[in-house]
Amino acid sequence: MNCSLLLTAAVAAILLSLGEAASAGLPSDSEVERLVASAQRPFVLVSARELEAVRKAVQTAGPKRDAWLSRKSEADKWLASDIVIPARGGHSHLFFCDCGTQLTLPPDMEPKTQYSCPACGKTYSGESFDAAVRCFHHHAIANTALNLALAWSIDRNHKYSDKAAEILRKYAEAYPGPHTDHLTGGILLQSLNEAMWVIPLAQAYDLIYDSGSLSDADKRAIENKLFRPAAEGIERCGLGGNWGSWHLSAVGVVGFAIRDAGMVEFALKAFDGQMRDQLGSDGLWPESVHCYHFFPLQAFTYFAEAACRAGIDLYNYQPMPGKGLRAMFGAPLQYMYPNLQLPAINDGWYVAWLPLNLYEIARLRWSDPAFAWTLTEGYQRRASIIRSGGLSGLGGPSLYNLLFGESGTLKAKPESPRFRSTNFANFGLCTLRDDRSMLTFHYGRFLGHGHPDKLSFTLYACDTLLSPDYGTPGYGSKILQWFQSTAAHNTVVVDSKTQAHSADNSIDAFLPGKVAQYAQATATDVYPGVSQTRRILLIGGSCVIIDDLASEAPHDYDWLFRCEGKPRVFGDYAAAEVDTTCYPYVKFDSTRAYGDLYRVTWRAAKSNLALGMWGGGVAGLGQCPAEDDARHVSFLMCRQHGTNARFIAAFAPTRPGEQASVTKGEGLIRVQSGSDTIYVSAGPRSTGSLVTDADLAAVRITSGSITGAFLANGKRLTWKGKPLIQKASQTACAELAL
Repeated sequence: MNCSLLLTAAVAAILLSLGEAASAGLPSDSEVERLVASAQRPFVLVSARELEAVRKAVQTAGPKRDAWLSRKSEADKWLASDIVIPARGGHSHLFFCDCGTQLTLPPDMEPKTQYSCPACGKTYSGESFDAAVRCFHHHAIANTALNLALAWSIDRNHKYSDKAAEILRKYAEAYPGPHTDHLTGGILLQSLNEAMWVIPLAQAYDLIYDSGSLSDADKRAIENKLFRPAAEGIERCGLGGNWGSWHLSAVGVVGFAIRDAGMVEFALKAFDGQMRDQLGSDGLWPESVHCYHFFPLQAFTYFAEAACRAGIDLYNYQPMPGKGLRAMFGAPLQYMYPNLQLPAINDGWYVAWLPLNLYEIARLRWSDPAFAWTLTEGYQRRASIIRSGGLSGLGGPSLYNLLFGESGTLKAKPESPRFRSTNFANFGLCTLRDDRSMLTFHYGRFLGHGHPDKLSFTLYACDTLLSPDYGTPGYGSKILQWFQSTAAHNTVVVDSKTQAHSADNSIDAFLPGKVAQYAQATATDVYPGVSQTRRILLIGGSCVIIDDLASEAPHDYDWLFRCEGKPRVFGDYAAAEVDTTCYPYVKFDSTRAYGDLYRVTWRAAKSNLALGMWGGGVAGLGQCPAEDDARHVSFLMCRQHGTNARFIAAFAPTRPGEQASVTKGEGLIRVQSGSDTIYVSAGPRSTGSLVTDADLAAVRITSGSITGAFLANGKRLTWKGKPLIQKASQTACAELAL
């Protein structure tokens, strides 16, 4: 089969494997009115029946009781506190140091004369920082109202519902008026933050509505002076992108909480529009996955949970095949690294993990072993990290785990999903994975919150994220310009300039094979007059990357790579004078000229990575920022100058104690990693052990026996006189698995 025919088949298989139920239609307006009016409180976050199960579960020692006692303790701290509603809040992303680190928040959430960076000690002051603190404070108070309401719902002590009611009454008194556009009006600068703030308040209101802590006059004031104007203002602020996801969800949640069917009808129609027009056909939100996929999914979940208990099923609703909430939960399982960390492609925090809290909802709403496996694997990994004295990014006990999680320990771990190389054709990224390594290859067009990083890759191998993309720090940080430049990614930079925004979302070839994983893409619209083709082959855990660049005019071509280990260079290379001032955020330790081969090995805590680079040029080794400028990682630049350039890189990842080598002999690249040896030809060969007419060919030897072969852009491959691949005509890519 031609590889191009597989472009959408991989994602289609994922969506089919999820066992999508037949999509239920949205209810009519009259049906919405009936359902909203008849829903029995509480229902916006949790039902009375579900709360009774929680009360029973927390009586017994275990994770649920621990989570409940922790939340109850936090609620108790607020009981004696004076509730003072802050002035209008600002933008939280401005509360960052120039180095990219978030400043230290005052424990009491009150504005101070100055704020310091915990990484470098630099201090800041001024209204923008005070306003950011007020933003954090508003969110803290709203979440406290929900926590107090939950404490009442589980403990049934009116001291908690009374305090939650106090917060709601004071917000009704203090609310300054609705948003008139996305940055004007409201109690928070951004309508996005306003939406995030009002949802827990609405959930709290529903929980304590029948507690007796609110009088009828209180309810009228809270609904008419707080919730209605806030929701009506948010509704005016648009439905585009992830802001729109939060806008519609906030309006919907408030609508359910105050029984306003018109608001719910608006939110349902807006939800349909976002699923239909904005969610990608590959199941991913087309901005970034590690943050801007789960960010709208979190909002949708708030709305869908309220709708579900009112009798409206949004979980199995699909306006188009594969476009729905189940696909949004399923697709990231093929996108994530094996340790459940999410590749930080495009804007968003580097330290981003699969959100186990949300997957509690996935397990609750679908009987899919993939979601049960995700939770079991995630909690086991978290426990293992904590036992070893580390900090887990997988989070602690969550709200949804307390309310809906399994109370006991599973007798047997659910069956693991089948992880495979996947092409996310709408997002423009594919994953290549085998049992040792995983790469991401970002070949697609520039999207919202995107980076100019076309043809960039990341590498995870031997249980280590060796070469990540570091996403972005806070948007108010001055170092943001580095993270949003091409030089901050593993790709080729031309003349030290950042790429133009690409409109091309095509991929030349993609093979999710049994023995070989392969992708190839070409960029012609990111540097004027320059064409670049990148080929990535993963076979036997090792990786070969070939870059061919061509132009009619001479250029500096810089092949860039960063790694999370300590580098050691093998070989003697003469010092070379090159201009590296074009990368001001990189500190170069050395620049050396190399002939045919440059070799370097990085040693990390749990794995090693050997690299061989062929093509000749200058290699610059130094350090660049990692997730911020407070931490740095190894940075490698290999530069060639001319009209054309070819870079051939071979990576051999190993665990400590395993052998690795990257060499070349008889015109073949030889990559040894553990028990596997890979022989690679980077072009046609008519003599020698490997004979082929292909642009790229490889043979895998495991413990002395041939276990696989691969070719790209050819039709035949012979190893030591034995035909391994024979095609009647040239094929984009083919493999042999033995």
